[in-house]
Amino acid sequence: MNTTSRTSIDLPPSSSSAGTFNWDSPFNLCLSFHRKILTWLIPLGVWRYGPFGPSVFRIGPRMMVKSDVRYSEVANMQHIASNTSIPVPRVRDYFVSNGRSYLVMDYIDAPTLLGVWDTLSPLEKQSILLQLQEHLVQLRQLTPPHAGHVEAAEGLPCWDPRLRSTPFGPFTSVKDFHEFLGHDYMRTAENCREYRAVFEECARRSYKTMFTHGDLAPRNILVKDAKIVGLIDWEVSGWYPEYWEYVRLRNAFIKLLPEDFVEGLLEPMTPYPTETKAEAALSELLEGRY
Repeated sequence: MNTTSRTSIDLPPSSSSAGTFNWDSPFNLCLSFHRKILTWLIPLGVWRYGPFGPSVFRIGPRMMVKSDVRYSEVANMQHIASNTSIPVPRVRDYFVSNGRSYLVMDYIDAPTLLGVWDTLSPLEKQSILLQLQEHLVQLRQLTPPHAGHVEAAEGLPCWDPRLRSTPFGPFTSVKDFHEFLGHDYMRTAENCREYRAVFEECARRSYKTMFTHGDLAPRNILVKDAKIVGLIDWEVSGWYPEYWEYVRLRNAFIKLLPEDFVEGLLEPMTPYPTETKAEAALSELLEGRY
C-alpha cells in the first residue's frame, strides 16, 4: 500500500500554503497525489536523462529528486538559501513515501567542476577559487543559533558516513563532540602515547562553531562559463568546530583531488596544523575514514 507520511513541512514560497500539513485541505490532497506522481516519474527520468547517481534523479527539464535524504540536509539547504547569496538548488518539497524520503529541488543545468577543471585556463581556475573562497567567508560569518553547539541546521543531529553510519549529536559543546570523535581515548590510552601531546593541545584550546559544508569536492560544485552556479550535497554540513572545513579539505582530499584546486582553496584559509594531525591520527588508529 502506498502511504505518504503526514509530517509538518515548510512548503516553497511559490505554494499557496505553508506550515502544518492539513490533510483535509483540497490543496494538500492534490499535493499528496502530486508526490505520488513524482515517485512514478523517477524511472522515466532515468530512461530519458540517464542516471545522475545512486539516489539522484532528473525527472524533468527543471526538476531533480534525491531519495533517502535526511531532513537535516533539507534544513541545511534552506538555512543557506535564506541567509547567504551562495547558489543552492531551490528546495521544492520534502516527503516520505513507502518508507523512503524524497527531496525535490530545482535542476541546475551546469556541469560539475570535476568534469571541467582540466579544461579551464589558469585565470578561470583562479576566478572559481576566489568565488569559492567568498562563499566560505559567508558560511563562516553566519551566527550560530546555539553558540558552541555542534549540530545541523534547526538543531538537528549531524550525519557524516566518514564518522558513523547513523546520525550523531547534537552536542552542546565542542568538548562533547571531541569525546565522540575519540579525543579522550587518544589522550589517555597507552598505545597512543606518541599522539598525546597533540590531543592535549586540542583540549586546551577553545573553539568557535562555524557553518561548514564539509564536502567541498569539485563533484559538488556546479559551474558555467567559469562561474559557480550551484553548491550541492549539504548532507554532512552543519555547525562544526571552526577548524573542520580546513581539516576536511587537508586530510580527506589532498591525495584525491587536483593539487592546484586543493592548495588554491586552502591557501587563504586559517591553517589548523594541530587539529589536522589529530584527525589524521584518529583516522589511522580508529576509523580509516580518509
